Amino acid sequence: MSQMALTIFPKMVLRCDDLETLLFNRNFLREIPRKISRLDCLEKLDLSYNRFSEFPEEILSVTSLKELDLSHNVITSIPIDIRYFRYLKILNLSNNRIKRLPNNLKHLVSLICLNVSCNKLEEYPLSLCSCYAQLQILKCSYNYISILPYEIIMLPEMCLKADAVDFSHNPLTFPPVEVCNKGLETMRNWIEPKWRNMKEFKRRRVMANSLSKTKTTYH
Repeated sequence: MSQMALTIFPKMVLRCDDLETLLFNRNFLREIPRKISRLDCLEKLDLSYNRFSEFPEEILSVTSLKELDLSHNVITSIPIDIRYFRYLKILNLSNNRIKRLPNNLKHLVSLICLNVSCNKLEEYPLSLCSCYAQLQILKCSYNYISILPYEIIMLPEMCLKADAVDFSHNPLTFPPVEVCNKGLETMRNWIEPKWRNMKEFKRRRVMANSLSKTKTTYH
């Protein structure tokens, strides 16, 4: 039902409870009926290029989803309950107006592709850096991010391929934008000595604190 100038979600669709794919892209939809929860076999939902100003929370009850496309809307935030999408593999929220990524995204344990390019993000949360061991594609270009956490680049358990992470066209100062634009491998080469120095600094600080506590105990 793509490109049909729909303004209202057709209720007849809700009678097809064995549907696995729904394509409603390039319409004029602003809301989704609550009864979409009946579609408990639905795995792919495309609502891109519509008129959603808020994340349609009605779809949060469709926990069978594996692929969700809400790109090219005017969504400003992601609901906390997105954590219920435990089978979701592909999430496309690009070209919206999202200002921050909630920590609950870390509960999307099946996610392999996250696209949040062309939004209004000012940071990539540290809490999300270590929870995507299975992530293969990460797109965060064209946002307002100035600093990337060490962890997103250097954690060994991350499976990001060198050509699959994109933070280009952000006002980056760390790493510098000219480094980030050359891809993940260049970013890692640039940051690795700084990463080692930081870990050594943390180790020495822990030792110093431990010695300080020991001396206090003896007194």
